[in-house]
Amino acid sequence: MSQQGLRQASVRAESGTTLNYEGDWHAMWDGQGIAAGPFNQRMLLYINEKLGVTYTELNGAMAALAADEGVDNFSSLGSFDASLGGGAGPGGVGSPVGLLMAITSTA
Repeated sequence: MSQQGLRQASVRAESGTTLNYEGDWHAMWDGQGIAAGPFNQRMLLYINEKLGVTYTELNGAMAALAADEGVDNFSSLGSFDASLGGGAGPGGVGSPVGLLMAITSTA
């Protein structure tokens, strides 16, 4: 599966949907209370909320999310914790410890 496919699987795990790529993200953001708007605007709001910071441009925010997840860039981001519970960082979903936590989580 591609990195984009792994990202979508992470979003689907949070949203409970099986739509197209953008549809799954929008459904997840709807469930998380991210304000309605265009995809890029909502992505920026989501990353700001997830990381607890305020980025004003999307590329920097996506780079920060990738760094928080321990990868070089957003394109390299595969499986991750898509919840707003904070960044997974090292040991997040995709690592053996994070995967075990995701599988055994009851929240």
